[in-house]
Formats: sequence, structure tokens, C-alpha cells
Amino acid sequence: MNIRESGVADETEGTDIPAMESIACKAPLSALRRPAWDKKVLENLGMEVSADTEIWKRVWTREERINNASTPMFLVRGVKPRADA
Repeated sequence: MNIRESGVADETEGTDIPAMESIACKAPLSALRRPAWDKKVLENLGMEVSADTEIWKRVWTREERINNASTPMFLVRGVKPRADA
């Protein structure tokens, strides 16, 4: 959905989008498939891992969902096994 058509405030208004995109392209994690990468790293550290790729649907407002549609939030949980287990 287009932000302008939705009637919500544009959270990026006044932001230098090309500069943000340039920075994002240089960030090491931008090229990785997430949260699959996060899960693999934590599993390699011996953790029990779960991921929720739908968390954004429960915690974001309608406005946040529209503004952040291209970068949905995810939740990764890593639990270190007890040493005495």
C-alpha cells in the first residue's frame, strides 16, 4: 500500500533516502538472508534457536506496518543450554 494513499504520516518525510540506501548497501548484514543467518550463527554457538517472522504483525500499529512494509521486523530467540543439563 502506498503511504500517501493510505492516509498515514510518512515517517521518512524529510529524510535523505538515497543516503540511507547507500549506507544500507555498505552494511555487512544487508546482503544476508535474515533471520536464517541469525539462527545459523546462534545454533553454531550451541544454542536452541527459534524465530518469529510474523512478530511485526502483532506489535506494529497500522501506520508502522505501512511505513515499514519493505523491512518487516523479526524476532530471534536463542537459549543457551544449562551447563548442568
